[in-house]
Amino acid sequence: MKKWIAWMVACLLLFGCAAAEQAVALPGSQRLLTLPDAMQAMPLKPGDDALMAYLSSTLEMDVFSFVNETGKSIQNVAEWIISEGNPAEVRRIAGIEMVVFRKTDEVSGGNCIGYNFLDGNQVLQVVFWYASPEAADQAESIMSTIR
Repeated sequence: MKKWIAWMVACLLLFGCAAAEQAVALPGSQRLLTLPDAMQAMPLKPGDDALMAYLSSTLEMDVFSFVNETGKSIQNVAEWIISEGNPAEVRRIAGIEMVVFRKTDEVSGGNCIGYNFLDGNQVLQVVFWYASPEAADQAESIMSTIR
């Protein structure tokens, strides 16, 4: 019986570590995202536009902020992204209306999925660069944790 209990405890520890997560505050916001522990904070370089960046072997997450000086609606944000040549749609994720877009970088050929939402007087943009459809699915799972 003791061996069985020890085996169960070992399994719980093993699987608990594999599913470890971290809550990360979005800059200038009360919002949090839950990231896998495999995503590590990356130092920003001088001149970077991003406010924060996280990296794993499958995803890179960058967070940007734009002042919403003109009081744009989420639909205005969608129209702006579409005018830049990126297909976009407004979706509700975790109760928040977001503009979701996908694009391919013309220089690097990298693919990204971006999420824009209004937060106070700013538009927050969370962009995930990914190399596989599975990683893109992981990005959507991460965004569904926003609170």
